[in-house]
Amino acid sequence: MGSFLTRDATCRPEGSWIIFIISSVTPFVGGLVFILLWRIFRYVVKFVKSRRRNRESYEEVNFSCLRFMRRVYAVQSRVIQFAEDISYPKTKKGRFMTWLTILLNMTAIGAFVADTNKEIERCTGQFEPTIMIDALCNTFFLWRFIIMFIVSKDKLNFWVEMNSLIDFCTIPPALVTVGVRKAWLGLRFIRALKLLSFGDDVAAVKLISSHKMLTLSRTLCQFISFWLTAAGLYYLVAKMSDSGSDITFFQCIYFLIVTVSTIGYGDFKPETNTSRVVVIFLIASGLAVFASFGPAIVEMFKKSPPYTLDYDDSKSSHVVVCGYINTSTVSNFMRDFLHPENEDHETTAVFLNTIPPPEELQNLMHRNFYRCQYFQGSPLRAGDLTRVKLHTAKACLVIANKHSPEPDAEDAANILRVISIKNYKSDVRVIIQILNYHNEEHLFNVPDWSHRLYGDEVICINELKLGLLGKSCLCPGFSTMIANLIMMSSFHPSNYSKDVRSNWEYEYGYGASNELYTGPLSIDFVDMTFPQVAEICLIKLHILLIGVETSDSATGILFNPSPHVFKFKEGTQGIFIAQNPTVVKSAAHFCFKCHEYTISSEIAKCTCDKTIYTNNVSGNNMVEEKRRYIEQNTYVPYWKQLSREERASLDEKLTLDGSGLFHWREPCVLEDVTMTKEDVATLTDHIIVCVFGDSHAPTVGLRNLLLPLRNSNLPTNEVKKVLLLGQKEYIEKEWKDIYEFQDVYFMEGSPIRREDVISAGVQNCLMCLILSSALQSKATDPNLVDKETILSFLQIKGCRGQESTETVNTAKYRLSEKPIRNRAQIPIISEIDILQRKADEHNPYPYHWHRKPQKRVYRKLYGRNSRSDVPSTLDAYSNVLSNSPDLTTG
Repeated sequence: MGSFLTRDATCRPEGSWIIFIISSVTPFVGGLVFILLWRIFRYVVKFVKSRRRNRESYEEVNFSCLRFMRRVYAVQSRVIQFAEDISYPKTKKGRFMTWLTILLNMTAIGAFVADTNKEIERCTGQFEPTIMIDALCNTFFLWRFIIMFIVSKDKLNFWVEMNSLIDFCTIPPALVTVGVRKAWLGLRFIRALKLLSFGDDVAAVKLISSHKMLTLSRTLCQFISFWLTAAGLYYLVAKMSDSGSDITFFQCIYFLIVTVSTIGYGDFKPETNTSRVVVIFLIASGLAVFASFGPAIVEMFKKSPPYTLDYDDSKSSHVVVCGYINTSTVSNFMRDFLHPENEDHETTAVFLNTIPPPEELQNLMHRNFYRCQYFQGSPLRAGDLTRVKLHTAKACLVIANKHSPEPDAEDAANILRVISIKNYKSDVRVIIQILNYHNEEHLFNVPDWSHRLYGDEVICINELKLGLLGKSCLCPGFSTMIANLIMMSSFHPSNYSKDVRSNWEYEYGYGASNELYTGPLSIDFVDMTFPQVAEICLIKLHILLIGVETSDSATGILFNPSPHVFKFKEGTQGIFIAQNPTVVKSAAHFCFKCHEYTISSEIAKCTCDKTIYTNNVSGNNMVEEKRRYIEQNTYVPYWKQLSREERASLDEKLTLDGSGLFHWREPCVLEDVTMTKEDVATLTDHIIVCVFGDSHAPTVGLRNLLLPLRNSNLPTNEVKKVLLLGQKEYIEKEWKDIYEFQDVYFMEGSPIRREDVISAGVQNCLMCLILSSALQSKATDPNLVDKETILSFLQIKGCRGQESTETVNTAKYRLSEKPIRNRAQIPIISEIDILQRKADEHNPYPYHWHRKPQKRVYRKLYGRNSRSDVPSTLDAYSNVLSNSPDLTTG
């Protein structure tokens, strides 16, 4: 016959099933043996190397071979990155691959059902449609199997898990069928077990919009998957054991459902002993499925109070979030919690609040229901804590209302929540937000509160915010950098055109994509100082080490520790600035011998004997290499470099408080430091702090703002005078906490009046800081909470030099010879509140309100035709921080 479906006349399909069984078993067993042998080989090599105490010297490096290996590693890293992109359903490539996998699984199951109308063993034509469709689907599954194998961290566990076993049973027979032109229906029915994860795959691509639909889809998929698999098994056994049986696949499904449901019409029955044994096994399994399927469906559609069910903690770990829960706080939390660079993709956020969620929050929950759930209840009730499974939670977060009109009452409520949580489960980790720093002392009296034992943390919002603003007065752009490090953002060069890549936005986007990470450090760094390890991390690993975290309760977390105070020990954790957690791992794998000529992206764990460093074998090049780094720079403290006379003069100028934390002065009343317009005219290079508030406004804690400006590590000549501009009634409330700070003065006035602003010497100041209004609770429209801050900003920017000398009466008191700045040169830092509320995915930089000064900074640094390559993290931040006097941040 000339048709393309013509079969070979000599083909004998009988007994060909053994070929397909061997094709499935051989790659599984062969791969399993290879993985085990590889692990044994690595263990033996590591053991042999550990027995060799004396190492040979470095061999001559073959640079041609080194270049070849670098190309191989570069290709390998790109393959791994591509594999991770397409395997994670949150990315576009990952969602597309998930959709394609779902469709091809359904197609393969449909091809199997279509082939059940044909013989179990048969000869096939050259281009039989169902065989070719099944072969194409399984070719894709083979490619995806390889990708998932590359991404998997534990190869052995991946090789023996259920999804891999399904692929071993279905992929090799489909490919063998095309080669030998013989078909065996055989184990193709096992592909139906893939439907068990169909509900999760559909949820990953956001096709389902509610948790109830997810539960329903999971239950239905489990039910359908079981019956398709059971019917396929019974159909195969019935056909193979009784060649004369004419039962169809759909009759097998009907027979099993009728039998398991205990109806038993008797129109179909197993004819052979093998079939009867299989039916017994399927009946026992089917009863269990029916017993769980019915109540699950009834419970799902049962009318129960919303958000009052119990959380199921059997599928993944979770964290509990309580306190002030609204759309803004949940949106800000989930933006970083669900970020692709967050390595923890399994933890679920469980929100506990006393009221049902509003409609906007419900929509947000539905969009991210796969990783978050909402429960109605109070953390003050033990029953509600039991419903959210607090005893198995990884941590509990207590969120504060940053815009509360009564900060002390808000802190008191959150502290009561912590007490209730600790009484319910003493060893659960608690992270709490509070508003005022003086309320921290109450937490230390809470039973079982311990940072050392349980990792409990307290975050004071005003202390952190004002501390960053105070530091930004001395280091412009510091608050912007810290905000970028805390917020997670991704940087994709492909999203920028070639014209934009030379622009400041491209370089700023690269710098903003770096975050803070912690990770272990190599044992090679033991006994080295922090500057030496930081130099190696920057030069050889291209990551920025800024601090360490030790297990010693006496030290804890240290940032840039002094060499004579700290040396690295085994188990020390590093605090890094990096783009992603993958590059941080190179610090844990670094070896002085193996990675001397290796670029940072190719550093992997080696098998060197680390005991060689403790034995200190002479003549060993690894020890010599390490000793060279240790002895390269000998640290000499600054005070040891001074002569005795210089130290004496320095001590005379230095006046610190009893604790040595800040520059101190004799206590005084507010009237003693109140300055008139004539007094202010003599100030230059001072810092103006614009404060809004009256006698009824809550305090914000100006002590936290002034402490970085009066820190004891500042030389006396770098301590700038601070002028507080605001109402006297409000400053008197804050004065009891700041009256001991040196060179802090007050001038009564309004920051939104031009006469008062110019009288404060805004055109001769070093920095002008505008705090957000303490009266924001009085605003009827939430969008107007920053009206005072914005008006003050515009008023200061409108202060031209010409106007100040002609229209202000205090111009005649100006004694400074320094030229007056125009409005474009006045450095301003503004604290904006509404932008923090409106931060979402459409506003990638919510902390940066005024953009033009940043653009001028980047043009000044790099020029209009700057280089197109991406600067390093250190260059991007250090250049902006050291050359941006007019950088404006919110």
